Amino acid sequence: MFTLAAYHSREDLVLWSELVALSARDPKVRQRLHALWTQRWLPDLEHQLAAQSPAAGQDAIGAAACALACLFEAHWTFHLQDRTALAFVFSSYLLAIAPSFPQRKVCTKPGTIH
Repeated sequence: MFTLAAYHSREDLVLWSELVALSARDPKVRQRLHALWTQRWLPDLEHQLAAQSPAAGQDAIGAAACALACLFEAHWTFHLQDRTALAFVFSSYLLAIAPSFPQRKVCTKPGTIH
């Protein structure tokens, strides 16, 4: 997820970022991306996390999948800004803590921990 092979080319990453920006302005694009995230990408990631951590509850798995998706997007945004060193430091940190996500308490709203 955090290696240059995650996208086939820099242009693919640029196009993805432009599509995300377009979704902020175009409701149809936003609906399609929402469907991809909720019906395909997040369930796939949840499935992978559940296989890695079978004792984790579904709520923890779902929260971990959302957190990883957000962190993944942030990593590649740094990369697009030619802040590659920061992106790699960020991804190294993520890879170090990712295996513990489903077991950790997750903050769902500011000031609350579940």
